[in-house]
Amino acid sequence: MKVPWGYLIGPAGKSLIAANPQRQIVTAVDLDFRDVGFNPGASDLERVVRFAQTVRNNLFHGGKHGSAYWNDADRMRLLLETTIAVLDDLADQMGLTSDYRSEY
Repeated sequence: MKVPWGYLIGPAGKSLIAANPQRQIVTAVDLDFRDVGFNPGASDLERVVRFAQTVRNNLFHGGKHGSAYWNDADRMRLLLETTIAVLDDLADQMGLTSDYRSEY
């Protein structure tokens, strides 16, 4: 369903926002997680894209151990599955599904 006028948040987007993924940071002594900051009035699109980016960055660049956040396999699975569903939805709404899935 292509939405030419903008993003319509769906169940996956709402779930990702509710899950509130945190970004991993390096402190002076360890790794820690902090909330992703948003300006007042941030759109649903901005929120889901930044949260999806946060999940991706934590997965590919973050430390994979030593934190209750990483050691919660159920939460990590939820975040990854929800982020994939958000990306599927974004591609669908923007009319990019065939490119996104490499289906020509």
